[in-house]
Amino acid sequence: MKRFLVVGVVCACLSQIMLAQSGAISTIKVHLNNLKAPRATLGYFVGDQMYLADSTVVDTMLGDLVFKTANLQAGMFFVAIPEGRLFDFMLEKTPAVLEVRGDISRLDSLEAINSPENTAFFNYQHFFQQQQAKLEQLRSMYDLIRQATNDRSVLAEQEEKMKAVSVEMVDFEARFIQQHPDLLFTKMLRAARPPEPAKDLKMRLANGKVNPNYVRWMTAHFWDNNDFSDARMFRNNLWTNLLDNYLTQYTAPQPDSICAAIDRFVAKMPRDSVFYQFAVKYLTQRFELSGWPAADRVFVHMVDTYHNPKTTPWLDQATLLRLGYKADTNRPNLTGNPAPPLQLTDRYGKGFRLDTMQAPYTLLIFYSPLCAHCREEIPGIYDAFRALEGKGLRAVAINTDDKYENWRDYARLQNRHWYDVADPSGKNEFEKPYAAFNLPVIYLLDKDKKILRKRIPAAQLGEVLGGYFK
Repeated sequence: MKRFLVVGVVCACLSQIMLAQSGAISTIKVHLNNLKAPRATLGYFVGDQMYLADSTVVDTMLGDLVFKTANLQAGMFFVAIPEGRLFDFMLEKTPAVLEVRGDISRLDSLEAINSPENTAFFNYQHFFQQQQAKLEQLRSMYDLIRQATNDRSVLAEQEEKMKAVSVEMVDFEARFIQQHPDLLFTKMLRAARPPEPAKDLKMRLANGKVNPNYVRWMTAHFWDNNDFSDARMFRNNLWTNLLDNYLTQYTAPQPDSICAAIDRFVAKMPRDSVFYQFAVKYLTQRFELSGWPAADRVFVHMVDTYHNPKTTPWLDQATLLRLGYKADTNRPNLTGNPAPPLQLTDRYGKGFRLDTMQAPYTLLIFYSPLCAHCREEIPGIYDAFRALEGKGLRAVAINTDDKYENWRDYARLQNRHWYDVADPSGKNEFEKPYAAFNLPVIYLLDKDKKILRKRIPAAQLGEVLGGYFK
C-alpha cells in the first residue's frame, strides 16, 4: 500500500465537464475488517493526477464506510485513508451501486459483490502486486551480487530471473485482455498499449539499426487503440504514460518534430472532449516547466496554436494573458535562434559588439553589482568559465543596473578575465529581448551566436559546459 496520498485540486474546466450531469447518486459500500481510520476519502484518476470526489466517516467498530456521491462519472476510482491509498476499483457505468469486502491486513482478500468488472480488476491488481514485489526482491539481490562479484555468469543468471518475471507480467496481461474483452478496464489496457504491427515488420534491421519503416508505422498507428469519443477512457492512471512514450520513443527529439507529433495527436480528438482539454493543458504545462533546452519552442507553439478564446473557450482571460505574456517573453530568445544583437561598452569605454566575437562557445551572464544573489553566484560562474577558457570558451558579463559609473568602478576593481560590458545610457534595451530578469541570467551560444541554452542555473553551469566541451 502506498504510504502517501496526493490529491490534486480539480481545475474548474475539468470539474464542469466531468461532474456536471444529472445529479444521480452512486453508492459505494466498503467493509474492511480491522479498519480503524476515522475517515476515508473517495477519489478518481485523471491522467497522472488523483482528485477528491467525496469523504465519509468510518465505523471503526465494524470497519464499514459508505459513500453516497452525486455526479460520479465512470472510470477508475480509489478509496483512501489518511495513511494512504487502500485500493482502486472500477465503475464501468454510473450511477452505480458497488459493495467491496475484505480485510485491512490482507488487501489481496478484496471481494467485489456482484461486480464481474471489479472481480477481474482485483485479480489483475493482486497478480501485478505480487510480481512487482518479486521484481523488487530480485533487483535488491542483483545490486548486492553486483557489489560482491564481477562474475558475469552470476549476474546474467539474476538478470534472467528478472526477465522471466517481466515476461510473466506481459503474458498475464495479454491473457487478461483475451479472457475479458468486454470490461472497461480491458478497454483501458488496450488503449494504454501501443498497437502491434505485422510480425514481419521488425523494430530493428539486420544490422541492428532501428527500422525506419517500423517507426513510421508506429507513428501513424500509435493511437489506433484509443476511443477518444468515450470519456470513460480518460479517467484512469494509464493513459498519460502512453502519451509520454509517444513523445519520447516514437518522435524525434527535435522541436519541429515534437510540435508536428502533438498536432497529429490533438487533431484526433473532438474539440469538446475531456481528452482535448487535458492534452492541451498537460502538454502546455509539460513544456512550460520542462528543463529540456528546446522546450521553449514547443511551449510557444502550444500557446500560439491552442490557447485563444476559440480553441480553448474553457480558459479564463487571466490564464490566457499569462500564457501569452510568457510566450512573448520567450519569442525573441528561442533556443536555436540567433541571439539578439548586443552593442555595448566595455569597462574601458571601448565599444563591444557580440557579433564580432570569435569563439566556439560564448557565455552571456546578465547580472547587477547591486544584486546580492548575483554577488553570491558570480564567483562560481567565473570559476566554471575559467576552467574552460583555455579550450576556447569566451564569456560576456552584461550589467543590467542603470548606474553606469558605479558598475565601471566595480568591474575594474574585480578585473575578471571576461568581457565586462554595459549600456552607458542606462536604458538597457537588451533586457526585454533576453528576458534578463531574476538575475543572474546565463545564456550559452554556439560559434554562430545561436542560442544553445538559456537561463542555465548557476549551480549547473559547470556540468552543462562540460557536456559541450566533452
